[in-house]
Amino acid sequence: MSPDEDAPVLDIDLEVDPTQREGLYKQVVAHEVQPALGCTEPGAVAYAASIVADMLTIDGERPSLDDLKQILVTVDPGTLKNAAGVAIPGVKNGKGLAIAAALGFIQGEPSKVLQSLSGVTDEGVAQAIGAKNKVKVAKSEDRDFLVKIEVEMNDGRRAEVVLQGGHTNVVSKRLNGDTFASDSSIGTKKDAVTGPKSYEEILRACKISDLIAMAGSVDEEDRAYLREGFEMNQRVMREGLGLQAAGTLRTGIDNGVFANCIAARVKMGAVAAADARMNGIPLPAMSSGGSGNQGFVAALVPYLYGKERGIDDRIIEEAVALSHLINAYAKVFTGKLAPVCGCSVAAGLGAAAAIAYMHDKSPEVIGRAIDYVAGAISGMTCDGAKGSCALKVGVSVETAIQAAIAAVYSPEYELRRQGLVGHTPEETIQNLGRFVTIGMREADEVILGAIAVNLAERFCAAASVDKLVRVSSIN
Repeated sequence: MSPDEDAPVLDIDLEVDPTQREGLYKQVVAHEVQPALGCTEPGAVAYAASIVADMLTIDGERPSLDDLKQILVTVDPGTLKNAAGVAIPGVKNGKGLAIAAALGFIQGEPSKVLQSLSGVTDEGVAQAIGAKNKVKVAKSEDRDFLVKIEVEMNDGRRAEVVLQGGHTNVVSKRLNGDTFASDSSIGTKKDAVTGPKSYEEILRACKISDLIAMAGSVDEEDRAYLREGFEMNQRVMREGLGLQAAGTLRTGIDNGVFANCIAARVKMGAVAAADARMNGIPLPAMSSGGSGNQGFVAALVPYLYGKERGIDDRIIEEAVALSHLINAYAKVFTGKLAPVCGCSVAAGLGAAAAIAYMHDKSPEVIGRAIDYVAGAISGMTCDGAKGSCALKVGVSVETAIQAAIAAVYSPEYELRRQGLVGHTPEETIQNLGRFVTIGMREADEVILGAIAVNLAERFCAAASVDKLVRVSSIN
C-alpha cells in the first residue's frame, strides 16, 4: 500500500449548492464552540462516563462504587496524549483519563456536557482516587477522535457510550447489549446538519471568501454568544495573569527586553489564559474547534487586539466568527486532534485572518495572512496538553499578529508556492492536511513513547524503558 493510499482525498475543486451553506456558521458553533471546563479530552471522557452513570441510574439512585466492577476507557492516540500531563479542575495533583472517567462516573452531570465536572466535591474526588484501580485505559488504533466508555457492574449490568468525530458527538449508547435511546438534548449529533450533507462536508467545500461572507452576516443571537465567550475567556485570563507564564513576559517588559506594545499585551493575555487552564483553574473557557486553548487563540486574541485598536465591537464580533470558521475549516483537513499544535495550524490561521479582517475584509488580504502563518509555524508539534502549551500559544499569537500586519501593510511580501504554501489559501490548508495526516502519521506513537518514559521516571523509575517505549496504553 502506498503511503497515502488510505489517506483522505484533499480535493481542491469541490462544489456545494450555496443553499446548503445556510446556517453553516450555527452548525460549526453548535459542534465546536462550547464552554469547557479544563482540557477538553479528559472533559470528553468525564462527560461520556457521566452519561453511562445516568444510564445505570435506577429510580433516581446513581450506581454505587461498591457495585462497580470495572470501567474500560478506550481512546484515540491524540486523546491519550493530550490527557497524560494536564491538570483536572478540582483535583489536586490529579491528571489522566482514569481519574477523569472515575470522577465523571461518580459525580459528573451529563446535561453540562464539557462542564460535567463543574459540581464535583472533595468527597467525590477522594472517591474517584480510591476507585482509580477499577479503571483501565486502552489506546485505539483509530486515528480519528474516539472516546468509548464501557462499564460493568458486579451484578452483571453493562453500559457503553461512544463519542466519535467530536468531543460531544454521541454516536452510540448501549445498555445490557441493547441500543439505548439517544437524548438529543445532550451533546451534539453529526446528523444535526443543514440538508443531506454533514456540516463538515459542506465546510470542506467552502472557499475562504464563503467563510468571510458568513462571518459578515452573523445575527444578533450569534453575536450575543460571541460576547458570552469573550467574557468567559477574559475571566480565565485574569486568573492567569498572576501565574508564571504571564509573569515571565511581564518581567521581560519591565526590564526592557520586550516592548510594552499591543502585540505584547495581547500575547500576555492569551498566555495567561492558557497557563491558568493547563493548571486546572476551575473556570470554564469558550472553546474553538473543541479546544479551550484554541478558543483563546481564535477568539480572545482578536478580541483583545480589536479592543486595543479601538475597532468597532460589531467588526470584532464578525472577525471572531471568521476565526472560528477558519479554525473549523482547517480541522476538516488536519483532523480534530492532530500531531501538530492546533493553536498554530488551525486557531493561529483563524486569529491572523480575524485581525486582518478588522483592517481589510478582502479575501486576498485575509488569504495572505493565512499563508504567512502556515509558512512560519506549520511544523509546531503537539506533544500533549500541559503547562508548556502556554508557550506555544504565545508563539502562535505573535505569529498571527505579525502575519496579519504583513498581509495588510506589506502586500509585496509574497509567500505563494513556497514550501507548504500553495497558490491559494485553500490549497495551503489542504497541503497542511496532507502534511499532518500522511507526513506525520507516526508522530503520536513516538510522542506517547516519550510521555510513557517520563511518567515511568516520575512514578516508577524501576520500570523498563524499552517496554514503555512500546506502550499501547497509559493507565
